[in-house]
Amino acid sequence: MSVANLYEGSDPSNWSKTFAGLLEDFMKLAPNVSRFRADVKVKAKLRQLKANDRTQVPDLSATCGQLS
Repeated sequence: MSVANLYEGSDPSNWSKTFAGLLEDFMKLAPNVSRFRADVKVKAKLRQLKANDRTQVPDLSATCGQLS
């Protein structure tokens, strides 16, 4: 994923601005993951991006980071 068009002189898309904001929220709230997950603004941005927090999915955590 990239937010490159925010910095290369082109007009940023709404998607890019929302995603960049989500990344900023993550960096600010990273010391407290539960606060990040519960944050109303974060949830709204995830909805705008049609994204889901899948970190709590048991099957995902079993294979995350492993090479096939």
